[in-house]
Amino acid sequence: MAIATVNAEMTLSVSGRFTKANTSLNSTSVSQNFSTTSTYTTLGAGANAINEEYIAVRTLAGGASENLDLAGSLTNFFGETITFARIKAISIELLTTTTSTSIEVGGAAANQFVGPFGAANDTVEVLNGGALAMFSAGATGWTVTAGTGDQLKILNNDGANTATYRITLYGALT
Repeated sequence: MAIATVNAEMTLSVSGRFTKANTSLNSTSVSQNFSTTSTYTTLGAGANAINEEYIAVRTLAGGASENLDLAGSLTNFFGETITFARIKAISIELLTTTTSTSIEVGGAAANQFVGPFGAANDTVEVLNGGALAMFSAGATGWTVTAGTGDQLKILNNDGANTATYRITLYGALT
């Protein structure tokens, strides 16, 4: 069963308000807000378009890692095997909030999905209760090459505690 329509949105928003009391009666306050959204409303492989998604909550034992095969082992909501050709958005949330858990994303030993990481050995650490979100609205996104560039590694940096994470991938099959 193929996806018939699409309306997907990935948003990253960060805001903060910092206040510092001073010796006068007034306080100094600074606000900083950042928000960006990538919206995919077209079914297909072009700009602002996707035709496949993968969403899962996964668990890694202490010190364990897994390589997610972006071109042939993941399945969608319909139970169909996904063979991504391009990834348009990646979101990884570390749901575990123990004091020492973190996960590392990227850097598979072989057939690395380099994507947004820049180089095969580059990784990003996601800390307790934190998240990583990257998206590209362009037509090409990040190329997945079956058999040579399709492994996304997730490593639990904590040797004792289990790490549970949610991963969302939006992409195109061609």
